[in-house]
Amino acid sequence: MPQLLLHSLTFYADVIERLAGLPGCPDVVEIGSESGEMSVRLATAAASRGGTLYVVEPAPSELLRAFASEHRNVRIVEGYSPDALTDLPHAGLYVVDGDHNYVTVRGEVEAIFADGAPLDTIAVMHDVGWPSGRRDQYYEPDRLAPEGVWPHSFTRGAIPDSAELAAEGHGFRGEGAFAFAMHEGGPRNGVLTAIEDVLDAKPSLGLLTTPLVFGLGVIGHRTDPQWRAIEALLTPYVGNPTLAAAERNRLDLLMHVIELQDLETERLNDEAERAIISLRHLKVMR
Repeated sequence: MPQLLLHSLTFYADVIERLAGLPGCPDVVEIGSESGEMSVRLATAAASRGGTLYVVEPAPSELLRAFASEHRNVRIVEGYSPDALTDLPHAGLYVVDGDHNYVTVRGEVEAIFADGAPLDTIAVMHDVGWPSGRRDQYYEPDRLAPEGVWPHSFTRGAIPDSAELAAEGHGFRGEGAFAFAMHEGGPRNGVLTAIEDVLDAKPSLGLLTTPLVFGLGVIGHRTDPQWRAIEALLTPYVGNPTLAAAERNRLDLLMHVIELQDLETERLNDEAERAIISLRHLKVMR
């Protein structure tokens, strides 16, 4: 069955593999492994240069554990980012697709580009666009410090061009898997905001972004000689109005599909409720 929602970093696998092949430390750190498909690609890229892939996951799946046991250059780091990064050797490439909220992402970027980090360090950041670029998304909000968590909902979804969430049971949502902040925009809110705040404090860092598939950002030192190679690789994607229009069209179609699914769910629920009422009437009549 074809995938309804393009959401995975594997959409950018070719770009990320090219970044992994640039000169510098061959080790790769992946934060958030999703289905593990990108982990396979990253492990291969690291192995081709004699490097190690470190996969940071708070609850590794059995599939991921089996994959690591079969590949000598794969190490699972069981823990939450950014704290888990402190015990790792510095890597040349970081692929970040974990918890999409300001506090977590800012901590990750600050850890990756801490003072003394090699100039050739590269970070690939997913979800810099809608819906999490300017709105926090939480998988486990209770795990974060209360002052770093906005009022949020697990049942109300996000809608493009709306600062507020949709009504209960509507909009783009995680069906209980994750929550969105109740409002969009403003300070300390969202993935892109977190990245920009770190870059404001570290002006030597540069950011290149592309809107496709919820947005991708690549961070590196603009003073590093390989920054030009990174810019050349990303040039077709950055500031491309055609890609921005394609992403908007994808989101509009996605929201239409979600609306149709919600209408069908409401219809089925209404039918079930009417059936229950009919059965009760039959019992009364008997």
